[in-house]
Amino acid sequence: MVSALDQLRDMSVVVADTGDIEAVRRFKPVDCTTNPTLVLRALSDPAASGIL
Repeated sequence: MVSALDQLRDMSVVVADTGDIEAVRRFKPVDCTTNPTLVLRALSDPAASGIL
């Protein structure tokens, strides 16, 4: 069964609007937001250590 996310990927571009590094890893978006609040939160996340 194809997921709703996979169906959306067939028709559009998936862009992450989150500062959650694990969500970005999991969903593998084509692009991510540049919202300063979300970027700051991502940089403050210990999971981002060595990635960003």
